[in-house]
Amino acid sequence: MKVIIGILGGILLATVAQAQSGLKLGELSIAGSACRDNHENLSLQRWVLQIPLEASVQKSSSQQIASGACSFSLPIQMKHGYRLIVRDLLASGDVKLYRETKSRVRLEVFAAGERGEILEREDGSKTQKVSRSIRLRQEGDVFVSECGASLILRGNTSIQVAGANRGTVNLDEIQMVLETERCH
Repeated sequence: MKVIIGILGGILLATVAQAQSGLKLGELSIAGSACRDNHENLSLQRWVLQIPLEASVQKSSSQQIASGACSFSLPIQMKHGYRLIVRDLLASGDVKLYRETKSRVRLEVFAAGERGEILEREDGSKTQKVSRSIRLRQEGDVFVSECGASLILRGNTSIQVAGANRGTVNLDEIQMVLETERCH
């Protein structure tokens, strides 16, 4: 069953599917110097939540360093007798760096009030241009909520490009599996 959650469209379908699963998603909020607020494209398909960050940092040759951040928050309400399991996190994007330029991308996903594992990736070359897809991945459980506890799913990203030449880093989306489990 495909459920697309938007500001205006799909709310009734999403509510029915979420009620059957023991969870209800609130409104996604995305903010930061490197991202656009694009919450109308949040989707939950076969328990895979896709969050469109569309984060980007561009550095010109005249700059020593360029950086930006992008964060999201998503309230999740759990029914009594259910817990949320968030697992198999994947963030994807791309880098384009000229020689003597490097990048660093960091990501942390967690329940508000907690800490998550920080995923980090660095790219660059002293002698040649680098142009490739990037992925940050955390397999297995990211976190498990308490029984019946509502929470705010949060994510923080930071992107940095530094060096002698220009470069661009894009972090397009974050995907994760949401599962519900009966509990006492």
